[in-house]
Amino acid sequence: MPNTKHIIKSVLTNHRMKRAAKMSKSQRIMFPPLTKNEWNEVKKIWGGVKMDSSTLKIFPKGYQIYKGLEGFDPQYCPSTIFEPYILRGLNLPVHVMGMEHKAILDMIFPGIKQPITVIKRINGTFFDKERNILDIQAAYKYVSSQDALCIKPTAFSAGGNSVKKIVGSALDFRQFEEIVLEYGENFIVQEILHQSPKMSRLSATSLNTFRVSSLFINGKCSICTIICRIGRGDSFVDNGAKGNYIVGVDFDGQFREYAYDFAYDRFSQTDTGIKFGDIKINEIAELVKLVETFHPKYIPNCGFCGWDFALDENNSWNLIEVNLYAPGIEFEQICPGKSLFGERTGEVIEYVNHHQPSLLAIMTSLGYA
Repeated sequence: MPNTKHIIKSVLTNHRMKRAAKMSKSQRIMFPPLTKNEWNEVKKIWGGVKMDSSTLKIFPKGYQIYKGLEGFDPQYCPSTIFEPYILRGLNLPVHVMGMEHKAILDMIFPGIKQPITVIKRINGTFFDKERNILDIQAAYKYVSSQDALCIKPTAFSAGGNSVKKIVGSALDFRQFEEIVLEYGENFIVQEILHQSPKMSRLSATSLNTFRVSSLFINGKCSICTIICRIGRGDSFVDNGAKGNYIVGVDFDGQFREYAYDFAYDRFSQTDTGIKFGDIKINEIAELVKLVETFHPKYIPNCGFCGWDFALDENNSWNLIEVNLYAPGIEFEQICPGKSLFGERTGEVIEYVNHHQPSLLAIMTSLGYA
């Protein structure tokens, strides 16, 4: 049976840490190591988490990157601690595995506006938007009766992978069958969501979305951070994993003066020439209130959630997806320039220490047992 250190190293050697490991010489200068005093501050806070003592030493570049970009903050929460310890104590795997499935979000969050579904396929069965069972011919009829549509996988996907725009009316049945084979047993086809002119001016080809990270423990819900993902060029998706912009947003809707991409490069304006610091979306204040209501109302069994919302042409908020099992936290802290839990960091650590699953449960959730 592998030990804790081996598990963490295996799981957290992900794309974020691989990027850090491949830093150029100039980036290594940009991301200096922590001083002894800074490291002691980190250990004073995060050493209180019940975890393997070697965890803090694994991939310390997370602290270096944040320090180099936004300045040192001992409350910065690295993935090495968040994913195997903090998150597993906030969101028990048994509670979240099925709740991210995009084809059933309308069932889990019935009171939240969402893009209109044309068809969905769940475990190989086709359904219409009212969840009536369809055969493949009926599913094709629904799709081929419309023009611009969006298709995306509904399970085990991330980073905007395989999210595509299709023209339903241009598909013959054979082409539809090929799409079904490509996307497999779990996908959804929705009408294209027409976004607010306020957002389309930032990038007209992509649906530009907001990620709101929320915390709900001890009977209190609070917003951790907000970021906006904005497409570049002719990209159809806005996700930073596709090389697009990620910018921090204050709770009043004011954007920061600069954005980042996944290479940690900094930008002052969109491809359309709009300075990030000149952007303010007043509807963000409403979104903050909505998420503070939605989290305890719909998912009280989960302590942490990454909500993806888009502002439609009527300036109404639409839920795109929720992220519970593996929500991002790196750029969610770098781009706003603030730590994830802020003044609630100590409260989160105490909560997690009392709700943390056993090592066997962690290993099972990560596929090691």
